[in-house]
Amino acid sequence: METNNTPNKTLSLKNLGTKDSIILICFSIVVLLRLLSNYTHISIFETEASKLFYEALINLILVYIFCFDAMSISFRIPIFSVLWVILCLIYIIADKHIIVLTPLAILLTYYLLRFIFKRKYDREFIACYLLKGSSKPYFSKIDDRESTDQDAIFTWIFFFLNFFVAIAFMR
Repeated sequence: METNNTPNKTLSLKNLGTKDSIILICFSIVVLLRLLSNYTHISIFETEASKLFYEALINLILVYIFCFDAMSISFRIPIFSVLWVILCLIYIIADKHIIVLTPLAILLTYYLLRFIFKRKYDREFIACYLLKGSSKPYFSKIDDRESTDQDAIFTWIFFFLNFFVAIAFMR
């Protein structure tokens, strides 16, 4: 009888790291500001243009964080994904502009590419750090391996898809 001596590397709430928590807290603040702006008489934004500029900036920052800093691996933590979806839905309810769909599109794009990658290479997708015209491998403690060239290609695809989605939603 063969036994598996590899440790159980499940993802849970205790895997929610400091960076993950900071991202969720910052996104929560963004959502809270939108709610305050829409449902109270407190006007955070001078004009409609300043509100759209603020939302465009937030979306580009999110694309940068998840695509360039290899933070998309946070979406593999179930509690992070659930909280992200809840915040996205509140954000969508708080504002009717199409631009608020970008955070949800980032999550859906990640899961779509993760599914395609897993089907094609029979292993988990590990995003790389993206640099000017190149990439730097990211070491995943969960998978006990570094990202490879295939991971780098998918990371660049992830970036370009989300960048174009963010740009398209700004109209």
